[in-house]
Amino acid sequence: MFDWEDLPEESEEVEDLKEEASLEQTGGSLPDKQPGGDAHDCPSISELLQDLDRSILDDCKAQGIPASLDPKVAADVLAQHHEIDRRTTWDLRAEYERLGLPSEKGLKRDAIAKCLKNAAIWQALPLVELRRECRLRSLQVSSLPSERAERRSLVNALMLRDCEERWEIKGVPAKRIGDTMTAMWLLEQFEQLDSMNTADLIDAYSNIGFPEEPGLEKHALLHRIKKFLAWEALPVPELKEECATCSVERDMPGDIDSEENERALLIQRLTVKMCSSAYVAKGIPVHGIDTLDMVLHVSQQFDMFEEMNAEELRTALEDMGLPLPRSKMKEEALKHLKLATIWMVVSMEELAKECSQRGIIVSRRSTTGTEEEQRGELLNLLLFDLCSDFFEDMGVPAKKIKCFEKASQLVMSFSALQNMSSSELKERYTSMGLPAEGLQRSDFQARLKQVQLWLVLPLPDLQKECRMASVNSIGTEKDRADLIGCLMGARWVQSTPRFMFEEAPPPPQHYATHKQGCPPPQYGTNKQGFWYSFESPFGGPQGHNLFGSQPTNPFNPYNQGPPRSGYAGARMGGPGFSQFQIQPDASAQIAAHYRALQLPLNSRADEVKKAYKKFALKYHPDKNQGASKEYAAQQFHKIQEAYEALLEHLKVS
Repeated sequence: MFDWEDLPEESEEVEDLKEEASLEQTGGSLPDKQPGGDAHDCPSISELLQDLDRSILDDCKAQGIPASLDPKVAADVLAQHHEIDRRTTWDLRAEYERLGLPSEKGLKRDAIAKCLKNAAIWQALPLVELRRECRLRSLQVSSLPSERAERRSLVNALMLRDCEERWEIKGVPAKRIGDTMTAMWLLEQFEQLDSMNTADLIDAYSNIGFPEEPGLEKHALLHRIKKFLAWEALPVPELKEECATCSVERDMPGDIDSEENERALLIQRLTVKMCSSAYVAKGIPVHGIDTLDMVLHVSQQFDMFEEMNAEELRTALEDMGLPLPRSKMKEEALKHLKLATIWMVVSMEELAKECSQRGIIVSRRSTTGTEEEQRGELLNLLLFDLCSDFFEDMGVPAKKIKCFEKASQLVMSFSALQNMSSSELKERYTSMGLPAEGLQRSDFQARLKQVQLWLVLPLPDLQKECRMASVNSIGTEKDRADLIGCLMGARWVQSTPRFMFEEAPPPPQHYATHKQGCPPPQYGTNKQGFWYSFESPFGGPQGHNLFGSQPTNPFNPYNQGPPRSGYAGARMGGPGFSQFQIQPDASAQIAAHYRALQLPLNSRADEVKKAYKKFALKYHPDKNQGASKEYAAQQFHKIQEAYEALLEHLKVS
């Protein structure tokens, strides 16, 4: 077109150009030539060229072609753009894929055409301009051996960035993801979500593990699900940046040993933060719980507690070792269960803060040892503070014991004793070598409860009891069994007070008729001068006592001779010490299985099967995905174990 300047002013070609220029200016049809008309009334060649150049420049500007390009190059790029506009969608898509650009489902013609037009511009730019364009788009620029290779690399990078910017408009953080395939996967997920109805979105929302929030609008569901999927696509450094933006903890515990585990924990923390308002509304302090799994577990526990009646709540409290007198209301039981459930999962820092808020003095022992030991001490303090008054109401001297775990153990022991028959109580009592003559059921219970109390009393309090009974109180924790033995002998075997006698007191009346083969009672003094005579009444079969064939005083810690296997010679936790301890019997385990299936204790086998089927469907791992899968698997195992044990129990019964 630039050869037109060489044409003679009056040539036929010039006349045609004038007519075309006139047509473009007027927007009408070519006028009929009038004979004798004045040719000098039409624009000159220079004017025509100026108009044409101006038209090309305007067209280039409209197409986004840089004005800095050489006019001939700009005209060539413009021609390519017009060619792209004329091509079919199929041809455009083929060209798009030939350039190696990512194939997207549902990509519109306009988007393909725009990308190809941009590619034509970048291929025409000088290398210096091309590098500048890359830097403006935050792309890495590196020199390559040849200009052609570098140009191709830069153009490809710009085309991919063009796709990423298109995805960013759709909500995909492609630049932060840094991987084309991952960004495309996320884009497909977003498009699939956009096509879902509200009911399907609610299902997807709950499958991830988000809390149920009635009345949540569709756009809010979409926003949260897309946010969660975007976090799954981000690399760990970007996730940490996201945590910093959302004021979420980024530090990792010591047991996180891989990048994948680190990613999972960061995503769970971000998810908990996003849904914090819903969890806080349920009474769950999410700021003290690290993971979505934990929060979900607490939430499910809360939902289960809310559905329980008063008796079921009381049973759940017993399972956790928490006391609650019968006079207390359901609301009190629910409150205690929720508090205990939260304390068991929050961080150690949150436990310490809770102790401070409740005015609990934390001893030095609670701040030493491993982290798990410190957690246990703080949890013990909180639970004791929560339940101490209830322990006292149930006959457990909690203020003396000063330990939740031991007080709870005592409640369980008392409960087990309460459920024993008279014959079982008597057998338990006599198995410790104590005489049962003249004792009633209430006596057995009271004495066995006292033994259980001595087992958990702090050592100074136990020694005080010994001094009050005028028996030896010297010893360490490993001598607890000996001290308890002395107390039992002083209180329940020797009816005569332990004074210093000038001569041996007469034996108790029930010693007079000892069993055939048993030696008569032997009396003497121990190292402190106290009188003792307790061997013969505990004689076992064939004239042997429970602690060995040689006569020894089971309550005297100063006896010489071989170690005894009975209660007086045992050490804390040793073989003989277990005779003191009262453990729940098998019936308590059966009762726990009934509770697992939420059945009364008199349920029949068909009722057990029906309940098992109901809960098996509810907690089957295939029906529970996402964060709830682990919890469901635990519950499924629990009800399966309960089902098998109860069927065996009912079969035997």
